[in-house]
This record gives sequence, C-alpha cells and structure tokens, in this order.
Amino acid sequence: MALIVWWLMLWTASAHDVRPGVIALQEVSEYTYTVRVTPGSDGGGVSSVLLPRWPAGCVVAADTLRCEDGLNGALAVPSAAVEETPVVVQVQHLDGTMERAVLRAPRDSVQLGASLNAGAGTSIWLGARHALGGWDHLLFLWGLVLVTGSWRERVVAATG
Repeated sequence: MALIVWWLMLWTASAHDVRPGVIALQEVSEYTYTVRVTPGSDGGGVSSVLLPRWPAGCVVAADTLRCEDGLNGALAVPSAAVEETPVVVQVQHLDGTMERAVLRAPRDSVQLGASLNAGAGTSIWLGARHALGGWDHLLFLWGLVLVTGSWRERVVAATG
C-alpha cells in the first residue's frame, strides 16, 4: 500500500481542458452587439473551430455585429464543431436580460429573437459531462466519499 501511495505522489497531475464553445453577444446599442467567439475544447488538445453563420440582415465587422432588423433569425455553427463539444450561445440585452441556449449534436442552429432559455438542467448536464469525463474528477469524488460521513457533507465539500 505504501508503494502505491509513493507512486501516486510522484505522478504529476494533469488537467484536462474540456469546455464548451461560447458565442457571446452583448447589445451595446439598438441592433448593435459586441461579439465574442471562444472555441471549445474536447480535453484532448483539440479545439473546435467556430465560424458562426449569422442571421440574414446581420453584418459582422471586427468584433461588432449589426442587425438592421434586430437580432432575428437562425444562428448556425458548423455541425462538426457541435459534434466535438457543445456550443453555448448567450445574448445579453440592453435591458439586462440574458438569453442562453446550448447547441449539441445533432442541433447546430438556434432561432434568435425567440426566447432562448437553456435552463438549469442544461448547465447541470454540461457540468456532469465534464466531471464524469475525467479520471481526476472521479478520483476527487471518490476521495470525498472516503473522507466525509454524510451526503450533506459531501455536497458541501464538492460545491464549496
């Protein structure tokens, strides 16, 4: 047993970079949005390339999106990007409201202008997918089981 502990102490931990892609739009004036596109990562060093296809009537210049008739229509991303990692689409409006949708295969587009509400279930799914996708997270959870007594203590320890 001591040999196993010694071997584990010598083994360096390595983090896996698993994260969804993000297309974030923030309204800065009527029909004008700043754009931030962040590619996702599958944890194996591969980042998905996000090249959004904006709704008709919308024009992108640098990091600004201008939509003459408002932000209405389909926002699509290449299917290959959605197959590698989920893509979170979020829109922050001038009035402070936030809309969010998650694209994951086979869904590769979202209808903007409609209410985008991903809900808590989608965020929980993304977190669980990330946690269960790495052995280091599973070992952490197993460690919590070993050192905590009740489910309440485990939840408090895991969520901080």
